Amino acid sequence: MTPFGSAFHPTAPYGDIEFSAFGPTSGPVAPPGSCDMALFMRNIHAWMAAGIAEKAFADAFAALRAGGILGVEQHRLDPDDDQDPAATSGYVQEAFVRQLAAEAGFEFVEGSEINANERDTKDHPFGVDTLPPLRLSAPRGGTEP
Repeated sequence: MTPFGSAFHPTAPYGDIEFSAFGPTSGPVAPPGSCDMALFMRNIHAWMAAGIAEKAFADAFAALRAGGILGVEQHRLDPDDDQDPAATSGYVQEAFVRQLAAEAGFEFVEGSEINANERDTKDHPFGVDTLPPLRLSAPRGGTEP
């Protein structure tokens, strides 16, 4: 784990913040019950593609102490659209995220529409990677036009 926080921001209100490595073969992200909060920020689709989404939720649950919080930010697939198991578009159904969380032991407390974007048509040729700032205009590994 790499400490971040007060060393870089002497007035940080939360004290030392630590980041952990996570991947298919990583061990625990933190000692059991040692964390107050885990944040998943627009990465569940990548974990789905890698087949490690369930591991991410289980690892986070194990690391959180009683009363700890899991915060999730993810591009939302419309509830009526079929969920691609690999989430190649980058969009994930909220119900699917809640299911993954519940299976790991989490209890849903509250959601928010703060990042909802009514103008997002969700029909981008290369999914969320077409959105700024990336504006991917060819498939990954392909050639730009």
